[in-house]
Amino acid sequence: MDKKGIQRGGGKRLQHIKYFVPRGRRVNYKLRSSNLELITIIECISADGTALSPGFIFAGSQVPADMYKDIDPQVVVGHSPNGWTEGFLCVEWFRRCFLPQATARRETDALLLLILDGHNSHITPELRQLAIENNVHLFLLQPHTTHRLQPLNIGIFSHIQNAWIKRCNQYYSRSLGREMSCGQLTCEYLALHQHVLKSSLIRKAWQQSGITSGTWSADFFSEEDFALSYTTSAVAHVPSTYPKIDAIVALTEAQSETPGHLSDTAYLPSRSPTPTPSRLQRSLSRHEKVLRLQEENARLRKKNQLLLGRAENALAHASIAKWELERIQEEMNRKTSSNKKRRKVHTTAALITAGEGAAQCEREEIKAIEKEAQRQAEQARRAEEDRNCQIHRERITCDCGVTFSGTLSRKVKDDLKDIAFSLGLSLDGTNSELVTQITGHLRAHAAQYSTHPKFSALYSAGNGLLCSQKCPLPPELDNENSPPPASRCRARTGWS
Repeated sequence: MDKKGIQRGGGKRLQHIKYFVPRGRRVNYKLRSSNLELITIIECISADGTALSPGFIFAGSQVPADMYKDIDPQVVVGHSPNGWTEGFLCVEWFRRCFLPQATARRETDALLLLILDGHNSHITPELRQLAIENNVHLFLLQPHTTHRLQPLNIGIFSHIQNAWIKRCNQYYSRSLGREMSCGQLTCEYLALHQHVLKSSLIRKAWQQSGITSGTWSADFFSEEDFALSYTTSAVAHVPSTYPKIDAIVALTEAQSETPGHLSDTAYLPSRSPTPTPSRLQRSLSRHEKVLRLQEENARLRKKNQLLLGRAENALAHASIAKWELERIQEEMNRKTSSNKKRRKVHTTAALITAGEGAAQCEREEIKAIEKEAQRQAEQARRAEEDRNCQIHRERITCDCGVTFSGTLSRKVKDDLKDIAFSLGLSLDGTNSELVTQITGHLRAHAAQYSTHPKFSALYSAGNGLLCSQKCPLPPELDNENSPPPASRCRARTGWS
């Protein structure tokens, strides 16, 4: 069993298909979809040359039920937020798809063996327990070996991908560009599944993996398979103005091929009989030209040496900077992109339903249960602390003898939350955000809180708040641009 992702529109590989069209046709367009939505397909093949009905996982929160009314009930359709598989979906596929079909094809009471990779959704306790109850062994392939041991990866998925691209191309030609719905995608893939997964192809894939060949050995892997892997996505991205190393190298090679010295006699005229006066004048003028050319040559040679030195310096700096960027990119690739807690079992054993693998899985499950209990206890402790803090803040708000004072920027977060709670403000945010929120509220309601015994001490220069408030102007002086009233006494100017 393994999973494969397909795109609803066929993917970008449709753009690389070439077509022959008549020369006289003016408009040459090919309809295709730009929809790159990912759909996960769960495939399972047997060593006897048969294949189980596939499972589909769509992205979204729900899937319309009437869209699949004409589909075989053995086909399992699910959904996840991003269209990827999850532990719950894998368990449901095993219960609703694998067990009924595999049990119906079972000819003896022998145990069934399901080979899959070590993805975390395949090692859940629920799936392992369900497999043990139904006499199914789960065998996990070792990491980094599925490209040589997984029959689906070796000889099935490449044929499915090529057939899916052709299928999408034909569909959009028939539908004149109409988008493919979820129900149509399921029907198209089921038709493709029946056409591509022939018994001969499935048997050949098992034979190429070496599992059913009867001659499998450790020599199946070459020395290259055990070589160190190269870091991917380590290309250094630099600005467009960054020196191009290839251009600098080409310039250096061109300069090295240029003759370093030009002979002083290269431009001298050849020997000739005694010139006439007119020839003498022409010879003098030629000699002056040679001198000028030699001076120009010396100047250009000196400039060339200067530019060559700058190019070598730029090459050295560019190489060092690029190596540094690649090193930083490699370190970034090694970091985990997510710290999300997942319930999974870590195991290095291959068979996880019996023997050493089952015992190791049980130990891991016990550790996971203990860790979950510790997490719940920590959550309960934090909830109790939050309730105590809430009671404490309510008591401070009602107690008139408690006053707030001091500089807000020097207070710890709990003290800032106490002040914000007493003012009826939000308790979310960093210390600086809480200080800004409190000072803004106190400034906006200065008339109310500047004389309040609980908050009056906060109106200080350290908090950016004035201790005293300006007295309001009389009504007749409220507008500074209006002339004074006639009854107002004016100050006399000049001498009486």
